[in-house]
Amino acid sequence: MAGPREIELKLDVPAGQMTRLRQLPFVKRAGPGKRETLRSVYFDTAKHKLRTRGVSLRIRREGGRSVQTVKQECGDSAGLFMRNEWQREVDGRGPDLAAARDTELRPLIGKKLSRKLKPVFVTHIGRRAFSIHRNGSEIELALDQGKVEAGQKSSPLHQISDAERAYAAFARAKSFWS
Repeated sequence: MAGPREIELKLDVPAGQMTRLRQLPFVKRAGPGKRETLRSVYFDTAKHKLRTRGVSLRIRREGGRSVQTVKQECGDSAGLFMRNEWQREVDGRGPDLAAARDTELRPLIGKKLSRKLKPVFVTHIGRRAFSIHRNGSEIELALDQGKVEAGQKSSPLHQISDAERAYAAFARAKSFWS
């Protein structure tokens, strides 16, 4: 039941270095970037049934819309993630399991799962995304700053991420960053 494949590179960045990253020549050439605020709620059961099966379920607010995303782990290594991913716009702020029936959640879907799904953590992210063109390739570079909250605990988040075009760009153009 493989879905569209997402290949993403995520790198943690020391908080004080985000400003320096925006000053790099290839980022400056990309212009001011697109700013957006993302709030994502991740759901699972108290016994982490989804995580145990390598599946995540998230509802993200994007420009007044709620988008439900199901991801299935296919492997990761040193910040490079390869996952099957399904997205669907949904009504409301909670999971819509009927909208997830054609995903890796299908074997788990039922009234029991519906009752047991609870928010596990929330991310609040300020994102600045840049389209960077070089040597015939394009990547979307996202600089994310925010926090992750779980119950009464929170942790800052500072990351660089880029979607699958980055992986292809690295494979095709070894001199991309030079």
